[in-house]
Amino acid sequence: MQYNYDRFSPDHYTFGGHGKVAVGESIPDSKIFQLSGEESTLHGQLGALTVLETGSLTCPLYRSNIHPMLDLQREYSDVKFLVLYVREAHPGERTSAHDAITDKIEAASQLRTQDTENRQILVDDVAGSLHRKLGLMPDMVYVLDADGTVLASIEDNDPSSVAAMLNAIQSNQDPSAITPQFNRPSPRHVFPTLWAGGWIALYDFFSTLPKLLKSRSDSGET
Repeated sequence: MQYNYDRFSPDHYTFGGHGKVAVGESIPDSKIFQLSGEESTLHGQLGALTVLETGSLTCPLYRSNIHPMLDLQREYSDVKFLVLYVREAHPGERTSAHDAITDKIEAASQLRTQDTENRQILVDDVAGSLHRKLGLMPDMVYVLDADGTVLASIEDNDPSSVAAMLNAIQSNQDPSAITPQFNRPSPRHVFPTLWAGGWIALYDFFSTLPKLLKSRSDSGET
């Protein structure tokens, strides 16, 4: 299936945890880009307990979680918090699917001003090489040790569960035993985020919403 799609459909996602890196496995290394355009690798950004979240300018789930995650970053100052910018969740005429890394970096940079996102932002390549290895969901979270071993993961970010996982690690307990909840983004996040994509993004989201909700329900989410 095409990675960078022009129109949103739930068919582009792999609900139910398919394709995720399992707990105990090492997260795959891959080339990434800094907002400066400098090339690096994912493993080169680790070296400490790390929370890695995927996201994009047009993802309501990710953008609704930015400020709760920034609160966690302030609370857990010894933990690295990274954002991996992936494909546009809801592309449209205002923010389209990316066919050049410069466009993708420019879109990622808008998070600094639109949402005051101050976590370190890493940009996946245009082909989504790293995102494909992680499971293709738009707002995933991986909790990694300093060497990149997966300690826990969440298919759709739940900041309260991330906090519980970090507390479990600090208490020498198993963070993967924590069951995250799916939190639907509020309309105050949904509409501005979809508008970042444009009218096409708004139309595609609401016209496919019944199928999206069914896909989530079938995978065990509510």
